[in-house]
Amino acid sequence: MIAETPKSTADQQKKKKTTKKKYAHGKHPNSLAALRPIPWKKGQSGNPKGPPKAKTNLMWYIRQFANLTKQELNAIDTKGLTLSQIAALNYCKSLASGDFKFIKELLDRELGKAPEHITTEGEQRITVERV
Repeated sequence: MIAETPKSTADQQKKKKTTKKKYAHGKHPNSLAALRPIPWKKGQSGNPKGPPKAKTNLMWYIRQFANLTKQELNAIDTKGLTLSQIAALNYCKSLASGDFKFIKELLDRELGKAPEHITTEGEQRITVERV
């Protein structure tokens, strides 16, 4: 009779690694679906405001037109240009003629309005919201 040799620990570890427990889709303990609950009801949108609005290329067009002289700006034909291109061209023409009144509006539009800091004394609470 041949005596059975005990299995090595390497064989036992190999067997443990090969046995995998099957989980249903999304039910694995490490699955993201199992880790967090869904914050909205079925059929409700997760993004009610929709995708972010695309910015125009106004600043890019202004940079292109800003390198031109006043004569070159006046020589550009606006036929076939987009509204953003026409707005940038008119903005650069006004800058070339010395009119700087639109700078604040342009910077607010492209970079966002700067936050206003209001200081008060006492126990007054003021909330300022911009729409």
